[in-house]
Amino acid sequence: MNLLIFDMDGVILDSEPLHDRARRRLFKEFNITEDERLPDPVGASAPERWRLICELFHLDKDPIAIARYQFECVVEYVKEMNLPCTKGLIETLDEAKKRGITLALASSSPKWMVEEVLDYYGIIDYFKVIATADNVTKRKPDPQIYEFVLKKAGFKPEESAAIEDSQAGILSAKAARIYCFAYKGENAVWQDQSASDKVIHDLREIFER
Repeated sequence: MNLLIFDMDGVILDSEPLHDRARRRLFKEFNITEDERLPDPVGASAPERWRLICELFHLDKDPIAIARYQFECVVEYVKEMNLPCTKGLIETLDEAKKRGITLALASSSPKWMVEEVLDYYGIIDYFKVIATADNVTKRKPDPQIYEFVLKKAGFKPEESAAIEDSQAGILSAKAARIYCFAYKGENAVWQDQSASDKVIHDLREIFER
């Protein structure tokens, strides 16, 4: 393994509860009742989901601006709660660096948010390549973001490995022919990780294969 690619949400930090909290905050501000009409947050991008919600509830709002506000709330919560990064992350990054493994990140979140989170944890300099929603036109499970990382980093799929927690992320890495670890974090229990090559419960298990 010469290249190790991290997802961010659910791998670098457990952010899904914060996204849920941010969405509920916005629902309250817009007087939206949470019911079965709301589109599933999994799969669609935040702007697309908010576009559907605006149509459904006849809101005269900009879905892109709402999505950005949601991400801003998440960053605010991370700092407000002093949320720690995932257990074993720093040790894993240091071990990879020690072994001469190039590190990259492939996240569906916007570039500004990814950089702010990595800066907050003091780990941005570990990553040679940082790919975000700003770099691609297709979301996971499409392999585009992983193909982008491989090209930027200069490695072949067989030289690489990815760490994902979601089904979409795993399928994206596998579609790019990359070995994929599935991180079974606290909020990934319900995710279908069967397409991964190996399920891990601690990031430090990566170097045990």
